[in-house]
Amino acid sequence: MTQTEAILNYLKAGNSLTPLECLKNGWGMRLGARIFDLRRQGYNIIDVGEENYSEYKLAAGISKVVPASSFQKQGELLDVPTVPRYNDFAV
Repeated sequence: MTQTEAILNYLKAGNSLTPLECLKNGWGMRLGARIFDLRRQGYNIIDVGEENYSEYKLAAGISKVVPASSFQKQGELLDVPTVPRYNDFAV
């Protein structure tokens, strides 16, 4: 099991996690980087710590948000007119 998977399982169990707890559990010293990875995967993880203190947990009632990659690309949403080509004006 990877560090990211272990952290995700811990957060899914309803726990909050600090960098010190992460280190004590043997999941490494870069909790912020693992949280970044999980957020990029679409998990809605919030920071509930104080100003100088990081503590992360999954948002209540939401385990995973819809990733932006599942939406259509911006160009597909717009009805962009095509520019006439030179051959379209052939006489």
